[in-house]
Amino acid sequence: MVGWAKNSPRKMAPGIDMPMSVSSLADACGVSRQRIYILVKEGRISAVPMAGGYVIMPNEVKRVMGMTHHVRMRSGNTQTRFDFSKI
Repeated sequence: MVGWAKNSPRKMAPGIDMPMSVSSLADACGVSRQRIYILVKEGRISAVPMAGGYVIMPNEVKRVMGMTHHVRMRSGNTQTRFDFSKI
């Protein structure tokens, strides 16, 4: 019983090939959850209402993630920005 924790299944990180919640999409795009909720309510991002929240399907996640781009900051770090003009 010493090594049982090593064999526990790992959670998969949310990716483009699986449905995402609003909060995980907001984290991936680098914006707030409220901004994603506003875009869903306006109809610019299609989402399925489910269990008190919304789930964004993989084809819509690919479309939205295609609108992100990386910007290099002065400090040398990169930051993910979301281009709202493409919606």
